Amino acid sequence: MAKKSKKAPTEHINLDFTPHIHQAEFFRNWKRYNELICTRRFGKTVIGGMALSHYALDLSISRQDKQPKFAYIAPQKDQAKQITWPIFKQFLAPLIQRNMVIINNQSMEVYFRDADGKPWGQIKLYAEEKDGCESIRGNYLDGVVFDEYDSMDASNVYDEIVAPALEDTDGWVLFGGTIKGKANLYNLYKENYGDPEWNIGIYRFEDTWQDLPAYCDFDAESNLWIPAPRKYERIIKRYKNKPNKFAREYQCDWNADGIDSLIANDVLQGAIGKHIRETEYADAPRIMGIDVAGDGPDSHSICKRQGNACSPIRLIKDCTEKRLSAVVANEANTWEPDMIFVDTTGGYGTELVSRLRDLGFHNVRGINFGSKAIETDRFMNIRTEMAFKTKDWLEDGGCLPDDPQLEQELSVLSSETTGAGKAMLIKKDDIRELIGRSPDSADSLMLTFAEPVMSKARMNNQTKVKTVASTGYRPLDNRRRRGHGLFR
Repeated sequence: MAKKSKKAPTEHINLDFTPHIHQAEFFRNWKRYNELICTRRFGKTVIGGMALSHYALDLSISRQDKQPKFAYIAPQKDQAKQITWPIFKQFLAPLIQRNMVIINNQSMEVYFRDADGKPWGQIKLYAEEKDGCESIRGNYLDGVVFDEYDSMDASNVYDEIVAPALEDTDGWVLFGGTIKGKANLYNLYKENYGDPEWNIGIYRFEDTWQDLPAYCDFDAESNLWIPAPRKYERIIKRYKNKPNKFAREYQCDWNADGIDSLIANDVLQGAIGKHIRETEYADAPRIMGIDVAGDGPDSHSICKRQGNACSPIRLIKDCTEKRLSAVVANEANTWEPDMIFVDTTGGYGTELVSRLRDLGFHNVRGINFGSKAIETDRFMNIRTEMAFKTKDWLEDGGCLPDDPQLEQELSVLSSETTGAGKAMLIKKDDIRELIGRSPDSADSLMLTFAEPVMSKARMNNQTKVKTVASTGYRPLDNRRRRGHGLFR
């Protein structure tokens, strides 16, 4: 009778990493969809690497029919190379030393060997910039980590590329990063908070600093991390004069203004849903702004503003310019605007302008967002000038409809000063990356400030005053006739 072979002893490998209590809490709540909003120095990159390594190692052993594939996606290649890649190599060092993990520094790929020693499970680092994720398209993934998701074009990289790749495997995803106002991470939070398929963790500095190694000292005697008040005070002192930056990056405050925000959050919040009496704006000009959508998922947007009152903005999808001209003409016949400004940037909107004029609307003007500003010494282009006039209008008491989409689009507007000392508004493509769509509603509101407009009632009154004042002569006044010698 043959002797039974002894079972090979199981080797337990210490990766020399113990998650702090908040990291552990987040992992315990792990689901298919995960969102991590946290203070700086929380260890979100480590969490991403830990999750990918755990699932890649598990599937490399248990699944033989299909190669396990995972991805770590950062906004820029340099960020992935300088920050993320060293953490991966350090975290997996014990496995690399035992030849259980293979590292390819050139392609930034990690391979986990299967039970037979063959390179099998794969983690690859991608950069979202310069279409760096295009190679994922049409492929499959078992899990994905997005780092600094607010700095990415969410509508492209997740909706069009990554989400389809996760469907075949029922794969998981982790969205993380430092928030940049009401951008991509805010959208996910608003849409999915309370959904049982989602694990959403928010970890603020004030609530967690005493448990984070970055703000503690290691006590060798007790083998514990002890909170270090001096490190806490150092952060408070550093951001004493930067309260908004501290609130956003450390306190995870969606509403905190950025240092380059165009419209202050308290101004914006005060304008949303605010109402004023009609008598306060009845004599002001009626101005209509129309943002015409180009190709793709964008919407046509129609804004009607009279003085400090802005009506609810109307969004129209899947509509040709020919059809749009009929919609606008109907609105104009009913509301009787003093001026209609149409966005004609890139050639879109020119057909609408032409059709409206053919229909008898001569108070229509096309506005190219890249054209010169009226105040050329202050603004790089008319788009920037319109944004600043919108800001001034809100600060002077402008009222906005209760419209979350419009609020979000206005909240992410920012500007910088060029070398020539002129203001330059954030690019439209950058806004699209921040919020995942074109700022159609904000653009139509901004268009109502394209040029100064006078109301018809005021224009008529001024015309009458000028007629009397210029001559001082009333032909039906007998006394004046005599004065001019007509009845001598």
